[in-house]
Amino acid sequence: TLDRSSAASDVYKRQLVSQSGFSETSSVGNFFADVTAIPPGIGQADSTSFRCGSDYMSPRVTILLSDTGGGHRSVAEAVRSELLMLQSGLSVELVDGLLRYAPFPLNRLPDWYSKIIAYGKGVWRYGYAITDSRWITSRLNQAARPYLRPAVRRLLRSQPAEVVVSTHPLLVGTVLDELGECCSRFVTVVTDLVSAHAWWFDPRAARTLVPTGATYRRALDLSLIHISEPTRRYAIANDVFC
Repeated sequence: TLDRSSAASDVYKRQLVSQSGFSETSSVGNFFADVTAIPPGIGQADSTSFRCGSDYMSPRVTILLSDTGGGHRSVAEAVRSELLMLQSGLSVELVDGLLRYAPFPLNRLPDWYSKIIAYGKGVWRYGYAITDSRWITSRLNQAARPYLRPAVRRLLRSQPAEVVVSTHPLLVGTVLDELGECCSRFVTVVTDLVSAHAWWFDPRAARTLVPTGATYRRALDLSLIHISEPTRRYAIANDVFC
């Protein structure tokens, strides 16, 4: 059987990293150059939030992940590897956003995940199903915002970067809430090959990358995007690329 983590990683290495739609010239490195070309100060959040402008000698990218299945780490490592090859002088850090920064019990999810899947798969599937809509996820994000905001602020202050990339669905909407005007520097990289939870898809993200036609259609179902050209390399509103 094909390992799901390896499969997701290989798909991104082939389709998204070496020939992605990050920019018109199809390069992750060029997309990074595009967003970092914005002069420091433009789009900066207030002093209590994430700072978009860079005070560092080396441009920085933070890639958020969590070890809860789905190939999140494999894809994050693939993206980091290609970024470092495509763009010299980058500082790229992988950060387990749940384990290192989330409040209890979310910070235990990486440790509990394998046991939950082994002994509570039915409950997990039920919870997945009843929350899998844009309406539900937006309400849950709103309800959890006061609880999660201090943790997200601590994460962004500890990991200042020109670009934030998320490879985990629980680290999309909550982070975008705190980024505010800096959302133009946030990229979602979907790691699910077939099904993808609604938590992945947030129209505020500057880029949303999907690995397969199935996940692309899922984004369509959630009204995140519309196809403007019937080609394999889609020209898409809100910058969702397959």
